[in-house]
Amino acid sequence: TTGLQSERSGNGHEGSGKGSVRQATVTLKHWVAYSVENYGNVTRHTFNAKVSAYDLASSYMRPFEMAIVEGGAAGVMCSYNLLNGKPTCGNPDLTSILRDEWGFNGYITSDTDACEDIYKTHKYEKTPELAVRDCLLGGTDIDSGSTYARHLAAAVSQGAIGRTAVEQALYRTYKSRFESGLFDPPGSSPFLNASTASVGCEAHQAASLHAARQAIVLLRNDNKTLPFTPTKRLALIGRAVNDSSAYTGNYNGPLCADGTVRCWPSLCQYARAYLKTEVACHDDVDDLEGAVKAAKAAEQVVLVVDNALDGGGEGHDRLRIGLEAGQKVLAHAVLGVGVPCALVMINGGIIAIDELKDEAPAVV
Repeated sequence: TTGLQSERSGNGHEGSGKGSVRQATVTLKHWVAYSVENYGNVTRHTFNAKVSAYDLASSYMRPFEMAIVEGGAAGVMCSYNLLNGKPTCGNPDLTSILRDEWGFNGYITSDTDACEDIYKTHKYEKTPELAVRDCLLGGTDIDSGSTYARHLAAAVSQGAIGRTAVEQALYRTYKSRFESGLFDPPGSSPFLNASTASVGCEAHQAASLHAARQAIVLLRNDNKTLPFTPTKRLALIGRAVNDSSAYTGNYNGPLCADGTVRCWPSLCQYARAYLKTEVACHDDVDDLEGAVKAAKAAEQVVLVVDNALDGGGEGHDRLRIGLEAGQKVLAHAVLGVGVPCALVMINGGIIAIDELKDEAPAVV
């Protein structure tokens, strides 16, 4: 599934069918077996992923292969971790799979200064110059950090690496820019003539709305609980009903001009603005009495659970897949009222609802 999504996304972003000029350069990450962010005393900068050849080929590499061979992705980002004792950004064998077996002819970049990790945190090499050597010979064309900038000249002058490897990396880096039309005459590329007026235009908003609607999955709908009747009294209950930031995941850029999410209405704000009925909103997870009271006063309930505060995100691992205790207790209390209720999960990662799945008549 990940490979198919990457393949289609790559084709769409790079603009297949527009001639030789790419709309964007798709860069796949993280190559490869990047399985830990920060757990216990192990971080992504010290982790050594121990993976069998079978699992590596059948599970970890397969999505990358599909995105490159079928999707035409033109970039790859190597990861911070070691793989079976070797840094992914300094491993010629991994690069050989990309280039020799899969026909990849794009560029490779490190994750933010993963080349530095080779000597600084992994202690795989003793000096930054040797880390530069490993990264270049391992096929890392761009060091997304400062290791090349600070130590490349010294690595060459000391004889750790020759100019041929440096020039090869420079060639692939600029080749990507040429293929994106960045050195073409003004107006010659269809992708360089896009007006800022197209950003956030009605057609694009409609496409985003359509995609969001198509992504919603109805997991359960006993006794035709859904769709709800728009004119019946509604209660929105859950920690996130007034928190727009909970709907956007934990890895995205600013959605509003001021860098916040205030330009996007919360579920409560939206319901009160557009539904012609009485809408009650309750977002205090600790106030069970208030939640039950709101549910009893309503004719239908939307019970929202989320994992926005579960600790997952850049540089952090989730420690559980289930809901935290407060949300589970609240959900049991509200579902126990017996009012027609739809359990709505807002999640950027899996949520286990073992304790709730048999209680909720409808699950979205």
